[in-house]
Parts: sequence; structure tokens; C-alpha cells
Amino acid sequence: MSIEEFIEMIETEFDDVVSGTISRESEFRALDGWSSIMALIVISRINKSCKVTITAQDLAASKTINDLYNITVSKLL
Repeated sequence: MSIEEFIEMIETEFDDVVSGTISRESEFRALDGWSSIMALIVISRINKSCKVTITAQDLAASKTINDLYNITVSKLL
């Protein structure tokens, strides 16, 4: 999965985010609609779509979309 596909996947989970406005350097906790429920949704979506296990600790260790993408890709290897 490319970073662009990853971003598109994340964007679809946010009702209040306009498609194409998230970049790899976006801080996901600053996005409109971010909440603890959204954190669970994002974790679940990554786990299901990418077939890896992203944990709450992985999410806590990430600041940007790119950080989260890099953790996801590292688990694919």
C-alpha cells in the first residue's frame, strides 16, 4: 500500500475532513472529528485493510499520518 492509498483510507473515516486535505505530515490528532472513538476506528481500519495489528501504543507513538504509515509498513515486513 502506498502512502497515498493509506491517506485515502484514513480520510474516508473522517466525516468532517475534505478529501485531499490530509497529507503525510498531517497530525491526525489535530484533525476535525478526532476522538478516542475515532482512534479505535482508525486502528480497526488499518488492522482490517492492511492485515497487520496496530495497537493503541503504536498510535500513541505516532504523531503524523506518515509516522502511522511507517509503523504499519514495518509490520508488513
